Amino acid sequence: MSKLKNFCRSESGSGTVIGLGTFMFAAAVGGLALDYAQGNREKIRLQVAADAAALAAAANIDAFSNAQTVAAETVRRNLRDTSIIASTDVVFGRVNPETSAFEASSNPDEVD
Repeated sequence: MSKLKNFCRSESGSGTVIGLGTFMFAAAVGGLALDYAQGNREKIRLQVAADAAALAAAANIDAFSNAQTVAAETVRRNLRDTSIIASTDVVFGRVNPETSAFEASSNPDEVD
């Protein structure tokens, strides 16, 4: 019984426990930082592809269906993925300045 009491009262090794706890906390914070950075990098990559597609479509807006195809192809080239988007996924329209909501339009004359 005295060995158990001595073991419970002993403070040797407490620095190791504190060190391990600190290391685990630092590793968790580092992992979260890496996840956040990767998420931001992906967000920027998708935004660049969307901006390039919008510019490509605007350059071909006279031929409405061609503009959709050009926009989808631009996204495929930027993201290096052939299955990520179809030309039917491309929607034209305008942002309502009062509500800040996107309003889709199938008429190229209504596109801003």
